[in-house]
Amino acid sequence: MSRRLRVGVVAAVLTTCVALSVGAVVLGNPSELVFILPLTIAFLASPAIGAMIVMRRPDNRIGWLFCVMGLAFGATMFAEGYSYSAIRGGWPGLQQAVWVAQWAFLMFILPGVLLFVLFPSGRMPSRRWLLPVAVAVAAALVTGIGWAFGPAVFETTLIDTDTVGMTTWAVPNPFPVPAWLSPAFTTAAEVGNNVLIGLAVFFAVGMVVRLRRAQGIERQQLKWFVLATVMIAFLIPISAFLPDPLADVAWVLIISAFGAGLPMAAGIAILRYRLYDIDLLINRTLVYGALTLILGALYVALVLGLQVLVSPLTGNETLSVAISTLAIAALFGPARRRVQATVDRRFYRSRYDARRTVEAFAARLRDEVDLDSLKGELQAATRRTVGPTTASVWLREVTP
Repeated sequence: MSRRLRVGVVAAVLTTCVALSVGAVVLGNPSELVFILPLTIAFLASPAIGAMIVMRRPDNRIGWLFCVMGLAFGATMFAEGYSYSAIRGGWPGLQQAVWVAQWAFLMFILPGVLLFVLFPSGRMPSRRWLLPVAVAVAAALVTGIGWAFGPAVFETTLIDTDTVGMTTWAVPNPFPVPAWLSPAFTTAAEVGNNVLIGLAVFFAVGMVVRLRRAQGIERQQLKWFVLATVMIAFLIPISAFLPDPLADVAWVLIISAFGAGLPMAAGIAILRYRLYDIDLLINRTLVYGALTLILGALYVALVLGLQVLVSPLTGNETLSVAISTLAIAALFGPARRRVQATVDRRFYRSRYDARRTVEAFAARLRDEVDLDSLKGELQAATRRTVGPTTASVWLREVTP
């Protein structure tokens, strides 16, 4: 494909994605705008990063996958927004919009699954991956066809601004299969969906295995993608313990992080911008993620415990919250240092050993007076920390 044609295709994709996103925000339910707006903004990262990759790395299929993901998400959000406006205003095309919303999002999921196999080069690691990739594509097609043509009626749930509640609308399928085929299509869709989920897990595990075996630039690229995936997965169990209003917000953040985080991580890795900062980000993610879990659990335990002990005496539950907050603030610094040391010792052993070696050498340096012994210890410390092929010490003679 020539550069001029690529520019035209990329411009058309970006324009379409922006138009679909704006349409989704304008036509969607105003009461859901707090959820729709961040999602549409976050998922515009997919076509934007995809366009950058297509223009700078045209041989890498990852860019085209992100473009397809942006179009699929934009089409889904626009179809759902139009469905709401069509129901409220009696517009034509309601059945077709609901029909598109049933299966279009699958065209976002399939490229996301294939990313785990094709990243970072845009090609499969070996021909052995051809069969599972083909099965994933077939499973997505079966699922999409089953969702699109199997049901005779689609049920869509919308927030009714008049009654301030959830209203379920039954919308006839404009393209149904004969009634006797409907159970088969529905069952095939369920099977295909389960197969696709299983393959997604398999591909994710395969990426972790490739990360352990990779070296050089490819290892740094895979680290970026794995980091983004782990950070998103880290938010999922947290949302399970939140009450309903906060859980909805958490899920919006998770989906937004998936929509923006993966493309940004992939773009950084493929375009190789500040590639080797990934180790620092992984370190900080491990430290502050573990610190959040530890201090959060400790805070809840302190609040509950102090309420049992203090509230019967004072009759004031706010006091226990204040004491717990002050305690957590005081523990933050020591806990962060302890978690940092644990992470360095467990996951960055060479760096941890190097720091311990330098600290031990600095302690001996204060008391060492023999120059020959000092030279030997300096060379030994350099070999253990830096690992050079050769090491020598040059001393300048100082004449009195």
